[in-house]
Amino acid sequence: MPISLKKEDINFLQSNQIDTLVIGLSGGVDSMVLLHAIVQLALSKKVIAVHVHHGLSKNADDWLSHCERFSQTLAVPFYSHRVSLDLDKGSLEEKARDARYKVLEEYISPKSVLLLGHHMGDQAETILFRLLRGTGGRGLAGIPHIRKLGQGLLLRPLMHLSKQALYDYAKQHHLSWVEDESNSDVRYSRNKIRNELMPQLKAIAPKIEAQLTHTANRIHTDYSILDRLAGRVVGSHINEWGGLRLTDLHEQPIEEQIYWLQYYLRTQDINATYAQLENLASSLAGEVGQQPLIQLSDKRLQRFHGCLYVLPQSVPVVTLPIEVGVTVSRAFDQVRVEGVGQFELKPRPSQVSLLMPSGQHRSLKKWLNDQQIPIWWRDHLPYLFQNGVLVAIGNLWREPEQVDIRIDWVINNKLVFPKPSKIHIQNEHDSWTLE
Repeated sequence: MPISLKKEDINFLQSNQIDTLVIGLSGGVDSMVLLHAIVQLALSKKVIAVHVHHGLSKNADDWLSHCERFSQTLAVPFYSHRVSLDLDKGSLEEKARDARYKVLEEYISPKSVLLLGHHMGDQAETILFRLLRGTGGRGLAGIPHIRKLGQGLLLRPLMHLSKQALYDYAKQHHLSWVEDESNSDVRYSRNKIRNELMPQLKAIAPKIEAQLTHTANRIHTDYSILDRLAGRVVGSHINEWGGLRLTDLHEQPIEEQIYWLQYYLRTQDINATYAQLENLASSLAGEVGQQPLIQLSDKRLQRFHGCLYVLPQSVPVVTLPIEVGVTVSRAFDQVRVEGVGQFELKPRPSQVSLLMPSGQHRSLKKWLNDQQIPIWWRDHLPYLFQNGVLVAIGNLWREPEQVDIRIDWVINNKLVFPKPSKIHIQNEHDSWTLE
């Protein structure tokens, strides 16, 4: 008897937009049932299994072998990866999860989908775990049934099923699985919830897993609708370079400021903590002329001319020789020089004055301000030197006597270069109110 997957999930997996199903195979009963059930469905799609070896258990090698043998019996291509974790700082559970998803993401393409075996019990535990940590409303939506991951999608088709249903299926089909001994270690919060709290709650409400899952689904639906409405508001505040215009945001209650900032960052694939959002809102409340910088793990946030921009982490600028007529690619741009002689691209010089066409000199710092160059671009402009002398800055400035030098400068899309001289005229639709 096949496992009961939702019709909409089966239709999605059968659709032409999917050609490969990637199964995350840990060796536990949920992932073993998932792989077996998908193969039994015979969806005419390529199916592969991927196992991540964390090296945290003395039994990890046996788990890998078990997964490989099971995949072979189903004629499913099997791939395994060993990862190393830093055991000194932070949550070991989070590090293992992050490493696992990083590996699995490598197998996802626009026409493939990653399938994971999370079930109703996992959803209930996640909601309780987040509730005890003081999560916001969105966190109570629990584990998403489907979401983007890398270039493709992640789907959890067993979320409507209990763990007992998976055990029943496994026994019916004579499947074997491994048990992770760390699941009984109640020093981990999730295990304490699963092994101690959940049995007590089930004594009060036997259907608590189904009820919490139902609640999570309703919250998810509510937030999906709210997001569509919020998207209209935030969309009216996005400029042509993807920055968020902060017009009048500081006049809103702090909780609403945080909500709008959180929504904008989520559109940029940034999940900031509430503390980070409070810090950001506080920083943006400063003088308009200031350009506060907020560092995140892999992104930067900076205000510039009344707009908030999401930036990649900066990279060191090094000296590069550049041959005439040859394009040089750097982190955020490409540079090609035409002229006579030897040239170099160097880091931004200090205490330099630029000769203007008028014959007047202007310090580099003041010139950068005159040109309204974003502060994050000032170190990365192509400063072109010849014989140790600055002769050009991209196609923005050139030593007046160097008429034979021409620079082709092309900026890529990794580091935004807004031009604030284009003034935005506020209109009646630029409101931070949901209507």
